[in-house]
Amino acid sequence: RKIKVIQVGVLHDHAIFTFRSLMRNTDCFEVLGLCIPDEDERARLEGNEAKAEYLTVPILSLEEALNFEGLEAVAVESAETSATKYAQMFADKGVAIHLDKPGTADYDSFSKLVETLRAKNLCFHMGYMYRYNPMVKKALEMAKEGKFGDIYSVEAHMSVRH
Repeated sequence: RKIKVIQVGVLHDHAIFTFRSLMRNTDCFEVLGLCIPDEDERARLEGNEAKAEYLTVPILSLEEALNFEGLEAVAVESAETSATKYAQMFADKGVAIHLDKPGTADYDSFSKLVETLRAKNLCFHMGYMYRYNPMVKKALEMAKEGKFGDIYSVEAHMSVRH
């Protein structure tokens, strides 16, 4: 059975790569549409070099996406300043979330999102960012200051080929 998914946004640097992946994996995903949540994002689609690819699926308003019958998952690829806000809206509706990083620098809104996902037993996948992420920078700073004690092991996983 295919997962019914909508991509929310085109402003994140990785938006087109997520979209292409969803579209290529037709054995796993049924892409129901692309949600362009606000005027600024719709305006930016006009100048986007991938516009023709995006227009291969229906373009949905935020309201249409939130009320799409049978929606199971969203890939949130909007601007980093609003990504967690949109993810929260869909989590509240019981929809699984892929949220590209860093999500937000606001701990409280991210914590609320995670609490909602846990309470509703929803899948959550988050992209990673190993550079420029304010939380990673803070953790490195704290480690250098010795605030974590003696670090003897770090475990990480990366799934890229560069």
